[in-house]
Order: sequence, then C-alpha cells, then structure tokens
Amino acid sequence: MQAVVQLTRFSGTITPVDFDPRFALTVRIESAAPAITNFIAGAVVTLAIHSPALVFGGEPTNGKTYDFVLHRKIEDGKVRFYGLVVQKAG
Repeated sequence: MQAVVQLTRFSGTITPVDFDPRFALTVRIESAAPAITNFIAGAVVTLAIHSPALVFGGEPTNGKTYDFVLHRKIEDGKVRFYGLVVQKAG
C-alpha cells in the first residue's frame, strides 16, 4: 500500500470500488488472479473506497504489503468492482 488520502485531496484516475467513496487508496499490484487489463504486476492503481477502517479493520500502514480480495461484475460490457477487503497483511 502506498497511500490513503481523502478523495477530495486526490488528483488523478481512480477506480471506484464502493457506492459511497470518500478516500483514495493507492496500491502497487504485486500480482492479480485472474489478470485484468489495468491490474497487472507492477501497475500503480488508485481505488476509491468508503473508509480505510472498513477495508483494513483499523489504520493501514504505508509501505506494508496487503493481500486484497476485490470482486468484479460485468454487465452490458461494463466492469464494476466491489467488495474490497484485506485478506491478510504481510
């Protein structure tokens, strides 16, 4: 994990993973299974989340490695991500 900031203080491209996003979570992808176009090893992505406390179960640590589970749904050819949770911290 690289950073978590309030969404109003973030400038750049985000991928929404919550219906009521309030924070920008920037991570570097180590691996993704299955591979998804924008989520490849080495890519830096920013996810729009509701709350770091809900995702991490507390305060996240910059520079720490986390294993996330992120679900996706494809409807009418559009991908929607949801359900981001930490599976385990490294």
